[in-house]
Amino acid sequence: MVCEIIANNSRKPIWGYKSLVYSVLAIGFLSFIVWAHHMYLTGWNQDQHVFQTTTMIISIPSVII
Repeated sequence: MVCEIIANNSRKPIWGYKSLVYSVLAIGFLSFIVWAHHMYLTGWNQDQHVFQTTTMIISIPSVII
């Protein structure tokens, strides 16, 4: 929202708009996987390395934004 407000008030396009959109989509996808590690109370047999890796990978699109 901040990017859109600043771009609208300055009447300039957002720099790196495509990378911003792809990063938001990546965060949305990865957040579902990261959310799954909170489901340990349900008794799922989980591979903890997958969830640890996605928790670290989600920081990359966050930095891009």
